[in-house]
Amino acid sequence: MMTEGSTRSWQLASHLEAIGWHPLVIGPAGIEGLDDNPDISLWYAEGAYTLYNTGQAVVGDGASPEMVQRLLCGMPVNAFSQLKNSVGGLLRAENNDQGWGKIARESAQQLIAEEGEIELIYAQGPPVTPHMLGLELAKKHGLPLVLDFLAPYDVEGADSVTSLAHHQRFEKLEEQVMQSGHAIIIPSRSLKIYFLKKYFGHLTNDDIRIVSDGYDPEDALISGRGPKDEDAVMRWVILAERVTRKELAAIFAAVSELLQQHEELRGMLSISMIGSQSHEAAALCRKYKLDDVFTLQLQCSRSGETELCSMADLCLAAVGRGEMNEVFVPERLFDIIGIRLPLLGFLHDGATRQVVEDAGGRIVEPGSRGQLAGILLELVEQWRNGQLQPLPDDAVRGFGIGKAIDELHREIVSRLPLD
Repeated sequence: MMTEGSTRSWQLASHLEAIGWHPLVIGPAGIEGLDDNPDISLWYAEGAYTLYNTGQAVVGDGASPEMVQRLLCGMPVNAFSQLKNSVGGLLRAENNDQGWGKIARESAQQLIAEEGEIELIYAQGPPVTPHMLGLELAKKHGLPLVLDFLAPYDVEGADSVTSLAHHQRFEKLEEQVMQSGHAIIIPSRSLKIYFLKKYFGHLTNDDIRIVSDGYDPEDALISGRGPKDEDAVMRWVILAERVTRKELAAIFAAVSELLQQHEELRGMLSISMIGSQSHEAAALCRKYKLDDVFTLQLQCSRSGETELCSMADLCLAAVGRGEMNEVFVPERLFDIIGIRLPLLGFLHDGATRQVVEDAGGRIVEPGSRGQLAGILLELVEQWRNGQLQPLPDDAVRGFGIGKAIDELHREIVSRLPLD
């Protein structure tokens, strides 16, 4: 899967063996029949953890690329009848006790019974289902529980277009989990501040620990980037998450404006798009006549997206405006930082903008496609002159995953009973 949180959980699980624990990971159903099959070997470090796929494998053979990407990114795909039994409850913030939760509960109960030495449960959400299952199992078996919150349950917040009943239900569930008394970890300071304000008087600073996202310096996809071949094509990657159609169109309009003013650049640029909204690029390419500039192959794996980034000369990162987006940072951004790819943020104030600035990237305020086009031209000229600089080493090192592993280690140790 390519859902937000999948890289984080993989990184944490991969490093726990080195500090004395062997994780047993209960994940979603496998996916079969894809032309661009996710390379599981790149996610699975031999001996680092044991992975249990739950439910019958979902067969993606014959599906359109757009549908496959929605499936892998955790978006509802009604065309797959197997989803309700295999991954229902793992799509966005859905809580479906008849889907994945039911199968995962059975798998967890069997593992606890067979292993006999389970010391702690880790549950990541949203979606809601893993947290609720973690609470249930922790209570039943008397085990410590670490609740990893990637975001509020109702990710649309005050901008929600769902029903009031839907919003109130998620608010009630979140309050129940947040005040359960179990360990809570989150990936960023901005998200911690959000929850402390929301539950003022019920949670204290010590109740929530920050275990930051980051890149793994030992990851071959990151560290294996060698010197780029010199050629006459400048390659860009656009990472866009949680943007509206209008916000995404502004980027395409800026590229179109750049090429209208500098026709000589057409044929010199090759642009790819990654992230859960990359399937939206085709229609915008047609609208702005950019089909000869964009490479529209959708990526079905983290390795595919990261490989594109490793071959690129520039990344443009965009996150939409919104209350919940202010505390959101796309996971793939940390891989991009680890690669030291020159970074331009088309961003409002918020956590993603802060990360880009801390990593040494540049920022363009959304709202002015002319300004964006101008800065893109400046970066093209730097590239042509051999002056386009990667992100600075000192800034990049601060985003390594090592600190997060140490924080998680301390949190686990503090929760284990004394012998």
